[in-house]
Amino acid sequence: MREADLRSLRRMLRSLARVAGPARDWDVFARRVPANLRPAAERRRRGAYVPLRRVLRAPQLWLLPRGLPAPGVPLPVFARQVLERADRKALKRGERLDWTRAGKRHALRVRLRRLRYVAEFLRGAFPGADAEPFIRSLKMLQDLLGDLNDLEVARRLRAELTGEARRSGKSGKLLAQLPAAWRQFAAAPRFWRLKATVGS
Repeated sequence: MREADLRSLRRMLRSLARVAGPARDWDVFARRVPANLRPAAERRRRGAYVPLRRVLRAPQLWLLPRGLPAPGVPLPVFARQVLERADRKALKRGERLDWTRAGKRHALRVRLRRLRYVAEFLRGAFPGADAEPFIRSLKMLQDLLGDLNDLEVARRLRAELTGEARRSGKSGKLLAQLPAAWRQFAAAPRFWRLKATVGS
């Protein structure tokens, strides 16, 4: 793939992510609000879909570059490199994190989501290793962060509709679970490093 094609693809995906996020947020929130707020939430939801449809109609999105080169190394070696890089970035993002800061939690959640995608996709490169403990700990942490993110988004969107910025009592309970979930994830065996993967 040419460098210019890759840059174009990244720009298009960033544009899609910018408009898909708000549409998803209003989609989720509009179904959960009290009845008196639903008409206003529904208007916001429909409005969020306008720029999303515009991006989805762009022909460039469906004319993605082709011809990705195959990696120049054996699959297990390539998979280890990808997993190590994604894992290192996630661990660095979560080090000494102030769990009360929603923006920092969200940035970690994005890193964990990428790590989970590559872990689930590339686990087949290590047929002798048990990937479940790692993926299970990753999923548990990701779910906690996802629930907290949904509560934070709901709080923000409710504030847009009503001017009230109340926090959910559920947030405190979820926050209290995060340090243990993080320790479990950080200590989980990295399946791509296990001895059973040698020579795979």
